[in-house]
Amino acid sequence: MTIFVTGATGTVGGHIVKQLLSKNVEVKAMSRNPENTSLPPEVHIAVGDLNHPDTLQLHLQNVDSLFLITQSEQTDARFLANQRIIQMAKEAKVRKIVALMDYEGNPIESIIWRRFEGLNKGEWIMGYLFLVISNIGELIGTSMLKASQGFTKLYPSLFTIAAFIVSFFFISFALKILPLNMTYAIWSGVGAVATAIISVLIWKEINNK
Repeated sequence: MTIFVTGATGTVGGHIVKQLLSKNVEVKAMSRNPENTSLPPEVHIAVGDLNHPDTLQLHLQNVDSLFLITQSEQTDARFLANQRIIQMAKEAKVRKIVALMDYEGNPIESIIWRRFEGLNKGEWIMGYLFLVISNIGELIGTSMLKASQGFTKLYPSLFTIAAFIVSFFFISFALKILPLNMTYAIWSGVGAVATAIISVLIWKEINNK
């Protein structure tokens, strides 16, 4: 197995390289100035520049995984360069791609979010539609779970299973379009609030003081 790491001379990249080497994984590391690097001798140095994605094309051949570690400055040019690198990795049949931002306190979500800003209106609508259906399934499943009385009632138990299958089926489609952090926040938040309301209005449950 060969793993290609960009940003290998940085703090995060350096830790990744050490962890991979400790597991006897063959590591290929990108560097703009190989003569100035202090990487372990067993690391294969690949000369390249993230600002010029085409310099990485040859190095992506015969690679199983890619750790794409980018700088904190996510300009439009940088973002497009990252997209190009990921596309080249896919064309080279790289099986796994991990994108990281090598900057303390500035998480990868800022990169990922830029990807979702590019979605068109129809894609956003479908994503939210799948999320709404998933929430409805969750609410029905939770209510039927209450009615099943510990799965001792046949029909409520069957409705519970069917509703949760529908819920997870549609949230899986929503996650193909929408970011995980936002999707789960909405899904769990709406579910918690709506379930609390249903418990009072339908099941007449009131918290004891």
